[in-house]
Amino acid sequence: MTRKKLRLRRLILFWGCVGSGKGEAGKELRRGWDQLVIGQSDLLRFFSSYFPNSPEAHDFLNACDQGDYASDETAISTFEYFLPSFLHGHEVGFGDGMCRTLPQLEVMLALAKKHEFVLGGAFINLPENECRERILTFRKAKENRPDDKPELVEKRIMLYHETTLPVIRKGRELFEDNFLEVPGILDPAQKAELIAQHFGLEKHRPASCC
Repeated sequence: MTRKKLRLRRLILFWGCVGSGKGEAGKELRRGWDQLVIGQSDLLRFFSSYFPNSPEAHDFLNACDQGDYASDETAISTFEYFLPSFLHGHEVGFGDGMCRTLPQLEVMLALAKKHEFVLGGAFINLPENECRERILTFRKAKENRPDDKPELVEKRIMLYHETTLPVIRKGRELFEDNFLEVPGILDPAQKAELIAQHFGLEKHRPASCC
């Protein structure tokens, strides 16, 4: 059977400290530019529902409870199993919080080569003290996520420094013009506008009914 080629031309990896506003900017990109935005956690949840008794599913659920990242083995399995299917039929996609460690980035680079799409990066840069304040005040009041407990927030910030910042530095080096640093102080709509301009996205215009 011949493998069907992806239509995807470019996948933009969305990076930033927990609480920097990646998800909110992603919602604006969906609404204003009709962009596909997939969270790494979304892929992991899908994998866990598809293979509920797998070691990867147990690893992901334990990681959620403890404020950890899922292991590289688990994250890489989700990329290889499900990412091409999610991206099929789209020319541009955004990976929210995707590739949080260097081994994960290496696998994503290999997938890009295999499926012939270009990788880019958008780094939402907000100081960690402001990220912490957003989570513990504004976001907690709206979402009340279990991993927003103060001790888990601190753990996630520590993981971000230890494992994800090196990925961002590597992405800046590799992606060159396909890398954008976004000021975290901007509101979600401004972040999305800046990202759309940099990556040449066209504003979504609903089809006319007349």
